[in-house]
Amino acid sequence: MTGPAQGEHGGEAYRIARALGVDVSQVVDLGTNGNILCADLTAAHVAAVPYPHEHYPDLEASLLREAVATHENVPVDHVLAGNGSAELIWLAFMALRPRRVLLLGPLFGEYERACRALGIAYRVVTPRALRPLYGKTPSPCGVQASHSWSETTPSPFTFTAEDLDDIAAEDADLAVFCTPNNPTGAIYGPVEGLLAAVRSPIVLVDNTYREFIWGEDAYEANAWQVYRNATGPDREVLALHSLTKFFHCAGIRCGYAVGSPALLQRLAAIRAPWMVSTYAEQLGARLLGDIAQYRSRLPRLRAARSAMRCALEATGAFAAGGLHEGTSFVTCRLQPHLHPETARQALMGEGYLVRVCDNITGMPPGHIRLQVRHPETMPALFRVLERMAR
Repeated sequence: MTGPAQGEHGGEAYRIARALGVDVSQVVDLGTNGNILCADLTAAHVAAVPYPHEHYPDLEASLLREAVATHENVPVDHVLAGNGSAELIWLAFMALRPRRVLLLGPLFGEYERACRALGIAYRVVTPRALRPLYGKTPSPCGVQASHSWSETTPSPFTFTAEDLDDIAAEDADLAVFCTPNNPTGAIYGPVEGLLAAVRSPIVLVDNTYREFIWGEDAYEANAWQVYRNATGPDREVLALHSLTKFFHCAGIRCGYAVGSPALLQRLAAIRAPWMVSTYAEQLGARLLGDIAQYRSRLPRLRAARSAMRCALEATGAFAAGGLHEGTSFVTCRLQPHLHPETARQALMGEGYLVRVCDNITGMPPGHIRLQVRHPETMPALFRVLERMAR
């Protein structure tokens, strides 16, 4: 029997559980990309913060903005708190009302969805290497795969010098790219070259997954100040961040934007009041204050990611060179004879939710994405994939 279809996004555990007639605790949601190895840390913080219900939230979300300003090393007036990065995406598109948008894909689908809903013309530009899709040669099991662009072993998901020429030829009022990328895991670098190629007066950079690369050179290279210095004073840069992924708190909507005060004022001028709850504000500030604890577990996450990729590769369900390590996920291209929705349905039958990537902007067909967990905790998942590969 066919189970419920995938919606616009992954992470639909409640809807899927209702459709299957089971409790949500019986669903293993691998579609959220949350930092599952830090779930215990976040659970302790959630338990420690009482839910404030008597007063309206602070319209300025001052406590959270101050914590973010310290974290990002920017003045407080360079920070706008939001109900997750999704709210800030729509807020930016509604406030800026660009005539034409350039989307550098693959890319989180909410940007394209906002363009369609608001009647904004847009164009998706993807790396030329994706046109006749090929995969990067996998690194040996146990060795961390590089996310970064390399001239000798280019990933099909990163932009080369030829791709930058294509980007430079585009005329758009707003350009959008995501680094580290979802769903590919690519980190665009050097970012100054990409920003130089983009001609748009406003650039929106989705940094939702930036915290996962802490300790790598690319972390410091992907800060708002670096972007602003690369674009110069005549252009605007808006960097979007979410606490959802790194702190594993998808149900607590909390994110922020970093930009110039003038740009952020345009967004704030049209937003509805009280979009950030007092609970989300207090918890967000608390999580940022404990970020060192979360960062200390990154080596464990990276080791689990490598082990999971190797275990997935061993099933035989995926194309050669088709497994790409992201920050907190692995994106996998299935063998040509396997259909992503068929794989999703089979895995859902065992209680696992995975993300079919076919409806992600600019993503080639045939991929699924899975949140990183220790392979030994998911034996049924690998058995299903092995059966499919036969």
